[in-house]
Amino acid sequence: MNDDLVPPPLRREDLLRAAAEAGYVVSERLLETLRSQGLVPRPRRTANNGVRPVWSYPAGADGQLVAVMAYRAHTKDPATLRALLWLDGHAIDTATGREALAAVLDQTCRELENALTAEAERLGKAGPGSRDRALESLAGQLSGRRGSHALPRRVRVKAADRADAVVRLLRAFAFGEQQGVSEDDALMAERVLGISPGRRDRVADAGPWLTGPAAELFEFGAGVTSLPAITGSVAAAGDDELERARVLAQTLVAGLALASRVLDEATGSANRAGLQAVSDLAGEPFVRLLMVGLATSLISRGYAEQLEHVTAAAGRFQPLLGDLDRVLEMPASTVARNLRRAEPEVRASATRLIDAALDGRLKPGPAAGM
Repeated sequence: MNDDLVPPPLRREDLLRAAAEAGYVVSERLLETLRSQGLVPRPRRTANNGVRPVWSYPAGADGQLVAVMAYRAHTKDPATLRALLWLDGHAIDTATGREALAAVLDQTCRELENALTAEAERLGKAGPGSRDRALESLAGQLSGRRGSHALPRRVRVKAADRADAVVRLLRAFAFGEQQGVSEDDALMAERVLGISPGRRDRVADAGPWLTGPAAELFEFGAGVTSLPAITGSVAAAGDDELERARVLAQTLVAGLALASRVLDEATGSANRAGLQAVSDLAGEPFVRLLMVGLATSLISRGYAEQLEHVTAAAGRFQPLLGDLDRVLEMPASTVARNLRRAEPEVRASATRLIDAALDGRLKPGPAAGM
């Protein structure tokens, strides 16, 4: 190998400089803390300067430090940070990634149960039915919340219907409970989630993606995609299975987020096909981890082929970004001339997409570590 192509070894100063250039102040003490938590690789003795040892970090350690500092804006929990670094392909082995991801999911399960217990105590009710009343109370608070941490309100729904739907959604997907939900109640839950347009809107040349009885979503969710189900799947997954889930989850989230942006911009309507929630949440660290757990659960239960099919379909929108980049490099007169030749509907759609590309609206939203 040509020595000119081999990057020089990384020193401590290189890591600190990379962090500073990214806008983060990292002290010696913090760097040692991150090393001890397994979030930054430890240096190795690679040479001697006289009698003094020379310590070097592996390639990529500078980028990993920057990623850690970005994620620390969301959380300082070491397990969560290790899981996120593994998810992004940094120097975290699969076994460590599995352990970290399982710990995060398990902790979330405990926090949900603790929240129910605390709410039951606040209500001053114990005995039979206390858990149900606590869950209904929490669901009411969640469904009525406003602001940045509120549930989406993309479809108009009565407050009582919203609260009832949130109870059912929590039972199925947060606690893994089978409930025997009616079709009407399941359809209402789809409206509350904002995915109901997926039953009527087409994606590219494909039909609506949300098909079949709505009630099946709850039955399937409780057994396969609930938080307890995916937590167990991650803990039991082999390395190959987990790595496959990691790649598919990353690709699927990015593909669906882009599909949502493209469809909304091309049609001039919000939440086209009911995918806006994916776009809004694509950069949220915990959601990204949750999607890896979801993919792991699906793969372990024999749904790998279906998952790969959906991922491939979502990935069909990615080449469009390259096409738009080439359009943006053309002279404005050429673009205008080509648009004049198109049908009015196609011209309007293309114009909206070009404007969105110019404004950066088709790019992924801000995500830690990126």
